[in-house]
Amino acid sequence: MLQAAIISELKERRRSGAPMAVGLEAVQRRFQPALDEYTQGRISSDELREATQWDTRWAWPFSRYVPVLHAARAAGARLVALNVDSEDLHLVQEAGFPGLGRRRAADGRSRR
Repeated sequence: MLQAAIISELKERRRSGAPMAVGLEAVQRRFQPALDEYTQGRISSDELREATQWDTRWAWPFSRYVPVLHAARAAGARLVALNVDSEDLHLVQEAGFPGLGRRRAADGRSRR
């Protein structure tokens, strides 16, 4: 897979100690802790699949992303969840951006 090869090549070319991150549009922001657990070697890719609810929240097969996940972990790269939470997306689809304020008010989150 091209993305995994690029990550591996970047690992070889980067300066010693230089931070590296890989953004995943497939993973919703709420699951960032699971990505952190994976990159720290605390959970397996199968456990990551379960923890991110991959099969119910993303249409692409998990197997296509496994080489990227493995390459990122081997490179010591941080995996970053880039996708909006589906619950927030639904609120925006129903009520536009003002719908997000209703959710934050309901669950006690402050606005940013």
